[in-house]
Amino acid sequence: MSLDLRRRRRGIGDVRDFSARRGGPCFHCLFPQPPAGGSLDTCETAGVLAPIVDTIASLQAMEAIKLLTGNEQALHGSLVQIDMWLNGWNSLSLAGARRPQCPVCSAHQYARLSGEHDEPLTASLCGRNTVQVVPHDGSTAGLTHGRTPEPGAVSARWS
Repeated sequence: MSLDLRRRRRGIGDVRDFSARRGGPCFHCLFPQPPAGGSLDTCETAGVLAPIVDTIASLQAMEAIKLLTGNEQALHGSLVQIDMWLNGWNSLSLAGARRPQCPVCSAHQYARLSGEHDEPLTASLCGRNTVQVVPHDGSTAGLTHGRTPEPGAVSARWS
């Protein structure tokens, strides 16, 4: 389950459950190539409107609760975008957006999770002088310690 795609800069936020197991598109189906570095605004350059963070987090939490309680029929199922400045709430249906030849959700090839990618293992994060460093020693981290993973779950390596 991935409740992601949160653009909280400039007061705009998006919510979508990218769990392809229900037949919808995965994140890679919609965005097969990441944008070029430096081509998008960051929190530092565009700013963050605090109320959008709370609003998107609340929507994401509710969608997660629906999944965890088995109430999948109540999931929104669309890409929801909220613009706090314009008081707008848009919903974009993603029906038919799943790509049959998608290497991620159709072929189950997880290059970005397995370390088979050409991207650096560090990333600049929002804010000044903030960097995320991924350890090269093979250490792992996660919330699944001592828990049996769901069928079809994928383990991510730190390499």
